[in-house]
Amino acid sequence: MSPLPPLMRVAADTLAVRVGPQGRLEALLVRRANEPFRGMWAIPGGFVELDEDLPDAAARELAEETSVRPAAMDQVGAWGRPGRDPRGRTVTAVYVAVARPRQDRARAGDDAAEAAWHPLTALPPLSFDHATVISPALAHLRHRCEMTHLVFGLLAATFSERKLAAALTALGSGAPREDARRLVEAADLEARDGRSDETLYSAGSEDLTRPLRGRVCIFPMEHEAG
Repeated sequence: MSPLPPLMRVAADTLAVRVGPQGRLEALLVRRANEPFRGMWAIPGGFVELDEDLPDAAARELAEETSVRPAAMDQVGAWGRPGRDPRGRTVTAVYVAVARPRQDRARAGDDAAEAAWHPLTALPPLSFDHATVISPALAHLRHRCEMTHLVFGLLAATFSERKLAAALTALGSGAPREDARRLVEAADLEARDGRSDETLYSAGSEDLTRPLRGRVCIFPMEHEAG
């Protein structure tokens, strides 16, 4: 009989993103309060409980460590290189999440000493192998925004085409105004009455991961590659 393999833990980590006050894409990070990598920044996450599904664990850890509850989450993939966690063999399922304005206030909790949004162009050094997660997660987000309603999770529940174009600009769209128009059409969004001279739309209560009516080409190839 073969010997039992060493214990392996399963974790769930989430790269939560928002369009920040300066119109730039930002990532939510936590400063670790405990070893290993105490004092360093990390993507929020932690170990999966025995009675939890992976997305439930990812959402729980994000809420416990940052108090942020995103509009939607989508699984990116799994990272499991031996040695990625000095505590032992650990495989993590990585998610990307989108946060709406006014629902993105971060407050540290659990084993996080600090929680804060950082521009993706100026991230601090990250613990574990989290630096390798950023580019694939963003490429996944951009791809999903071409195929699903996910980009609307970066906006307020009611938004204008101009606001949608600004979010697409932050994501790296090469033609944000045209892409915003195509997205509204592909999503079959209905115009809402508003007190603005701009047409307002709403996607606040929809399943943001459901497919668009048709694929929308948004991002240049260099952005697809991350």
